[in-house]
Amino acid sequence: FLPAQKFHFQNYNVQQGLIQSQVSAITQDPFDNLWFCTLGGISRFDGRVFTNYSETDGLISNFSDAILAGQDSTIWIGTSFGISRFDGSRFKNFRLTETAAGNMVRALQEDGQHRIWALAEGKLYQVDTSEKPRRSVVAGPEEWVTAIQPDNQGNLWAAVMNKGIFRLENENWKLKVSLPGSDDKAFCQKIVFNRSGSDRLYILMSNSLLSAGPDGVRTLVPRDSLGKFTNLYQDRSGRLWLTGTRGLFQYSDSGLTAFNQGNGYEGNTTSAIFQDREGNIWFGTNGTGIFRYSDQPFIIYDQFSAARNMGVMPMLENQNRIYMGTTGSGLFMYDGKNMVHVKGLSDDPAGQYISGLFRGKENEIFILTGSGLFARYQHGKMTKIPLGELKGCIKSVLPDDQGGFWVSSCQGFFYISSSGKTTHILDIFSDRIFQASKDSILVATGNELYQIGTDFKYRIINNSLLHAANCMSLTSLGPYYLMATSNKGLILYNHMTGKFRQLTTKDGLNADFIYSVVTDHKSQVWLGTGRGVNKIILDTATGVLQISSLSIPGDISSAECNQGAAIYDDKNNLWIGTVSGLFKYFPDSGKKQTYFPPVVLQEVEVFSKEISPDRYKGFLNNWFGIPRDLVLPHNENHLTFSFRCPSYLHGESLKYQYQLEGMETSYSALTPNHFVVYPALPPGHYTFRARAYMDGVGYSTDNVHFSFDIRAAFYQTLYFKFGVLVFVMGLILWIQWMRMRMRGKRIRHIEEVKREENIKVRQTASEDFHDEVGNSLTRIQVLTEVLNTKLGSGHEEEKRLIGQIKENVSGLYQGTRDILWALNPESDAIKEIGHRLESLGIDVFQDTGICFCFENLLGEGENEKLPGNYNRNIMMIFKEAMSNCLKHAQAKRVKLKIHKTGPSEIMIELADDGAGFNMLYIKKGHGFQNMQKRANRINSLFRVNSSPGEGTRYELRIPFSPI
Repeated sequence: FLPAQKFHFQNYNVQQGLIQSQVSAITQDPFDNLWFCTLGGISRFDGRVFTNYSETDGLISNFSDAILAGQDSTIWIGTSFGISRFDGSRFKNFRLTETAAGNMVRALQEDGQHRIWALAEGKLYQVDTSEKPRRSVVAGPEEWVTAIQPDNQGNLWAAVMNKGIFRLENENWKLKVSLPGSDDKAFCQKIVFNRSGSDRLYILMSNSLLSAGPDGVRTLVPRDSLGKFTNLYQDRSGRLWLTGTRGLFQYSDSGLTAFNQGNGYEGNTTSAIFQDREGNIWFGTNGTGIFRYSDQPFIIYDQFSAARNMGVMPMLENQNRIYMGTTGSGLFMYDGKNMVHVKGLSDDPAGQYISGLFRGKENEIFILTGSGLFARYQHGKMTKIPLGELKGCIKSVLPDDQGGFWVSSCQGFFYISSSGKTTHILDIFSDRIFQASKDSILVATGNELYQIGTDFKYRIINNSLLHAANCMSLTSLGPYYLMATSNKGLILYNHMTGKFRQLTTKDGLNADFIYSVVTDHKSQVWLGTGRGVNKIILDTATGVLQISSLSIPGDISSAECNQGAAIYDDKNNLWIGTVSGLFKYFPDSGKKQTYFPPVVLQEVEVFSKEISPDRYKGFLNNWFGIPRDLVLPHNENHLTFSFRCPSYLHGESLKYQYQLEGMETSYSALTPNHFVVYPALPPGHYTFRARAYMDGVGYSTDNVHFSFDIRAAFYQTLYFKFGVLVFVMGLILWIQWMRMRMRGKRIRHIEEVKREENIKVRQTASEDFHDEVGNSLTRIQVLTEVLNTKLGSGHEEEKRLIGQIKENVSGLYQGTRDILWALNPESDAIKEIGHRLESLGIDVFQDTGICFCFENLLGEGENEKLPGNYNRNIMMIFKEAMSNCLKHAQAKRVKLKIHKTGPSEIMIELADDGAGFNMLYIKKGHGFQNMQKRANRINSLFRVNSSPGEGTRYELRIPFSPI
């Protein structure tokens, strides 16, 4: 067996969504989507989904043979019936000539001036979107152009059969390379300019590969040595890829490498080659779809592939050799050059199943087989070793420095000395064994860990995580014991602190089924899982860890690993055995991912439906239908955003973060989901952002940034809210006003009832007072008259006293009349008050020589009434005023006038033409004070105006509410 390197190619075909399996051309657009030309139309691929276009979508022909992604993001497709230009929403078609053969486009290129060139039936055309394609003659009217290509500066070059290679300079073609020995059978198929920027170009003839430069033209692959060539491509590493009738080849300074079924490439007649921006190389084939090849930091050993049924299980490094136990083909040894089958173990098929490999103190190899056979391999010799009384169901063996063996089995855990003495230590099923220190070992059972000393004493390490944990592999790192399990992920036990920790898929592991665990010289942990390989960087001091995945979906690195099939050798290589074969990984290969594809917003949906293009102003781009200046009504607030980073190498392991500015203040947690739903968004201005994260690279820089607005409903606007506020405040004020009005009405009703009761009381009091007091005073007056008569003559003193009694009774009767008048409800009328004042004036100024007059200007208002206590106070005020006029004014005329000054105010004036007085110097006595007090009682304004020689005027303004 020789070490055979096998390359991994990922195949995509119609089963994955490709429109047709015969691929003739490949390109990549500015959004990093790949485009494929086939005989059934064209396909766009974003790393996950194929989007297909054909004649039913507007393509001029399904037989497409050339494709170009223009600088303006448009896609140009060359077909057998002309050219189609696709801007993401519709196709625009061009025909070059009127003949059918003249429209068979074989090549499309764009020069440095962004002009599009097409090659069809040996003729070169310049294609303009607004004009008919124009032919460009390179070497003559009868020329046959076989290839076109722009150089690194954007200048267009063209190969003309039997003429050479020309370059377009200032709209003129100049011959640059003459091809020696050109004939009709050998013509230029492809021109490739060296990516390093040198003046060298590679020329693919139909049967040879040439190189042209300052030193002339030389042959790299001789004529007819590899049959007929069809295509040439140079990748960014400078390697040349050739296709032809004999298959796919890679050319480098070290020679040619053929890619075929023997080393993993199963493509049938490769016709197209293209390298994307991530460095993946894509091969289009004639019938088997497309294949992706990525530089892999590992070597696959083909003889251990699944097809050969030689799965690698335990592995061991010893003296710079790698020993590999297989699942049915015995033991193999790899010395760095050759893979050798180690013979002499057993002829029994069960003895060819290697279940364990262990190293002894003298660098011998101990081998445990599925049949229970235990053997020593040293110096090329195989020796069978008995394990004391134990037979069958042996799980693991650990040699010690004294020549004995620790043995775990279904019957328990044992120690077998060098003399063959068997010591039964544990009477429990035991599985994996690990040398924890010089004088102690770890033994895993189904529910605990046992730490056993060389003196056979042990302690139990127990925890709920260990319960029913099926241990597959054990190792240590610093203070941690690492247990790989088949059902609980990776369990970490810190024997210094006694704390346990569990890592599962929730923490970033590829799978919870861990087959193997090893550590390297950098204290990194490598896990062989059910879905490829994980790397863990563990800080043993702080416990902080970082988990990443080595696996690339679709290749061997993501295959299910085998139990114990992992070692880290002395040359810093990681060996992993999987169900798909064995590979050696170079962790320190130094090749790092540097390019990060852009994150593209692919779709915006409202209520999970696409937005109609006729509803909005336009689109940011036609490729994904993202509306420009999106403004939504308030009831269209359920939005779904779909986005994707088109990584073809790490598409399945990418994680995303998103944020909706205007509602969220930070990015979300990392998630593999590339869509998010925002339901019931409130009105406002929002900006949706999304970015991707790639392990080992970091966050993407070309990210999603999409702004939109949700209009508020009329009831959500500030004006509406202000109007509602005003309405509510008005309603509150109206309710308050109604309450006050009802309260006032209730008070007025109460006052009305009280007034009516007061009237009744006053009426009753007036009548009772008149009947009782009036009659009594009348009898007294009559009795005084009788007494005075009976005294006869004389008795002057008695008669004088009787006269005084009569006068007092008369005065008291007069006062009683005033009280009775005030008590009478009829006296509340303004008219009655006026009449009473008039009568009072007549009585006061009668027989005094003062002329008194009264003027009533109330009109219809004289029937209105004042509150009950007003009349008495008004009478007393003007009684006092009339008394002052009589006593002090020396007046000749006194006038009393009553009139209304407003709807609810009357004024009573008393004026004389007497001597008057100075208001500043006159001392106001009790009369003035009493008049003012009485005015205040009835809420009226009382004023006295007087000047020496100008008389005196008394004014009383009485506000009232009509009753």
